[in-house]
Amino acid sequence: MTGNNIKLETVTPIHIGNGEKYTFLDYFVEGGKANILNIDSIFEGMEDVDVINKLSKDIEEKIINGQAQINVNDFFGGYGVDASEHVIKKIKTDVEPSRRVEINQFINQNSRCYIPGSSIKGAIRTAYLFNYFNNNENIEKLVSVLNDRKIYDNLKSNELNKEVFGEITDDFFKYLHVGDSQFLIDNEMEIIETRRYNNKYQQKKGIPIYLEAINENSVVNFEIKICNGFRGTMEDIKNGIKNLTTTVCDYEISNNKNPDFIHKFYSKILDDMENTNRIYANIGFGGGYLPKTIYLLLWKYKKNINLIKRLLPTRNDKRRGIYQRVDNFEDFPRTITLCGNTPLGWVKLNFK
Repeated sequence: MTGNNIKLETVTPIHIGNGEKYTFLDYFVEGGKANILNIDSIFEGMEDVDVINKLSKDIEEKIINGQAQINVNDFFGGYGVDASEHVIKKIKTDVEPSRRVEINQFINQNSRCYIPGSSIKGAIRTAYLFNYFNNNENIEKLVSVLNDRKIYDNLKSNELNKEVFGEITDDFFKYLHVGDSQFLIDNEMEIIETRRYNNKYQQKKGIPIYLEAINENSVVNFEIKICNGFRGTMEDIKNGIKNLTTTVCDYEISNNKNPDFIHKFYSKILDDMENTNRIYANIGFGGGYLPKTIYLLLWKYKKNINLIKRLLPTRNDKRRGIYQRVDNFEDFPRTITLCGNTPLGWVKLNFK
């Protein structure tokens, strides 16, 4: 068994969600920080059952009816509760105190956020898969699977994984162990507003999405262990991630539909990797489809990149009577998730 430590530094904000949201009753903004409340402790401090039932009903009605303009402090104050006494953490935010928005939570244990080892292991697995098909012989296998009409679209990824890793019971990635990071402190977190930038219209469109995220330039550590049975070395892992990210950067820089600030961002990453030993990867929400899959190999080897679209879900808008496959769209990918002018999810990895 060989072990190693990984130092991860966030280059852009990182969001790894747990599927939950802070509603407008879960926090209030004061002094540039979102004060996250422990609703359970509010109820635990009450003794009158009738008051508890009334508060529960009132909360349910406020959430269902979407009365987002209520003041949280005044709302709980009406039940004799000082909301400030039930704050479990404070997170930097640019959300105005008067605004009431839902915020996607970061994965956490008892409100303490961390990066799960599975996120790093997933990036390593994708990079390993990428490296396997990254040659003139194996790229033809990739194209063959994607072209095979006998294999249903949603099963093609399974076929590709089976080609590299074997059946589930034989998957040698079970011999690679990546631990979770340490818990992050509150001042390493922030609440950010993200928007979708549309390449076709050259502007940000749609409703903003608010995320609990790790700040830029935060540092966390992981432990990674390679056990007997894993096919590869730590150097193989590093090279795989670097090759995948290099191809992503090359594609984004060459894509003339991207705005200049995107070209500059990926040029900076590419230059840094070429001139140093730093390795970049994309994890979490908002980084897009391409950095987390192997399908840019089609572009790299001048194959039909539109084969990717067969793997993606259909667009179904019942209100407008629209039902289209993704491959009906001319541009792919068409949108980018941004915080300001920065793509999400980019990190630097230092293998000690």
